[in-house]
Amino acid sequence: MHGHTLPDAVYRIATQPVPGDSGLPLLGHSLSLIWNLDRRLQRQHQRYGEVSWISAFGRRLTLLLGADSNQFVLQQQARQFSSRAWSLLLKPFFEPALLCMDAEEHRLHREALRDAFRHDALRDYLRLMAPRVDAALAGRDAQRAPRLLTQLKPLTLDLACHALIGVEARDDVAALSKAFLAARQALGHPLRLRLPCTRWQRGLDGRRQLDTYFRNCVGTRRQAGGADLLTRLCGARLADGRSLTDAEVADHLIFLLMAGHDTTSSLLAATVFLLGQHLGWQQSLRDECRHVDAADAEQLMALPLLDLVFKEALRLSSPVPLLLREALSDCHYRGHDLPAGTLVALSPAFTHRLPCYWENPDRFDPHRFGAARREDRAHPFAYLPFGAGVHKCIGMGFGESVAKLLLCKLLQGWRWTVPADRALPSAYAPQYPSWWRVSLSLQRLQVRSGAA
Repeated sequence: MHGHTLPDAVYRIATQPVPGDSGLPLLGHSLSLIWNLDRRLQRQHQRYGEVSWISAFGRRLTLLLGADSNQFVLQQQARQFSSRAWSLLLKPFFEPALLCMDAEEHRLHREALRDAFRHDALRDYLRLMAPRVDAALAGRDAQRAPRLLTQLKPLTLDLACHALIGVEARDDVAALSKAFLAARQALGHPLRLRLPCTRWQRGLDGRRQLDTYFRNCVGTRRQAGGADLLTRLCGARLADGRSLTDAEVADHLIFLLMAGHDTTSSLLAATVFLLGQHLGWQQSLRDECRHVDAADAEQLMALPLLDLVFKEALRLSSPVPLLLREALSDCHYRGHDLPAGTLVALSPAFTHRLPCYWENPDRFDPHRFGAARREDRAHPFAYLPFGAGVHKCIGMGFGESVAKLLLCKLLQGWRWTVPADRALPSAYAPQYPSWWRVSLSLQRLQVRSGAA
């Protein structure tokens, strides 16, 4: 077991310059962070160790790698680091957002949003989504639609729009999906040029479209009511009794939908991919889900094997590969100065593959999370699929619920395989990753209830 506290000597010894390199002219390491994050971090660690710097997106970024680094920033020195560093990537598309708020502002808005993600709310969302999932899977043709992974992203957005904001019209969902994708692609693009026909300009246009649409939704929903997230946010109040403004509700919705459907679809795609290569686990989950009502939150959350598989998929394909912070005051770590204003990046994805915490870390092995092993407890900051501390993802319960609902329905109606020679690559790029387009071999089961 590893210690849970870091001795003062770790960061109070004589300081040394932080090593690193600037990469390519102008671009720095922006491209490698977007398309080959795992490889970039591994090379950085091998060359420089746990603390180093790189240039990316026009800024100097200090990498602090490993579970001890996670603990230092997120727990021991949490008040010295600001989450506003996310503005570097999110602005101007998904900011202001809860993720970028600090201190009292963050506390007030998080408390206002919390009721929208409680258990009773998740139960309502599942009931809204289940019929839509049935309809989507019932119309699937095994011969014509083998590329299931590609279709998960629009499907999860459709479910999110239906359950979270009550959107019924397919045309509206298609327009929102196009606007979200434009903003998401611009978000991670290294060339931020506000010129006609550029990805950046298309992203800005998409963001304006989202803002107009959601502000109109807020005005309508305050009068009509409903059981969706939008209705709950319209009724949310800050600690001082003030309701959220239309602009605040719209901003929160845009970010929650972007983050929610993006991470949920990535988790689901990784899980489907892995189960397509590990057919024993696929059948075990099918047996577990055989008689489950996937729209029942209590039944869905009481599936131990499904829980183990999702935890392992989250480890192997982290939905949040980097956590960004900005130093508010001078501090020291591992013999290096971190002056106020330093942009710091932690990496759960890197920590999730460290052999000092995980046995055979590249192997799909859900039992590592079972009671007999609990490898995730080797260090309290070795497993952070949704972050940690006060900024831990508020919507993680919703994302897992949606992914479990979809996977349970899929298991009850289908078998699938993935070529054994295909490795699970990173899925962090803003476009649909190429591995999502891998063809699965789909076979519809004879009985929708799950009989083999």
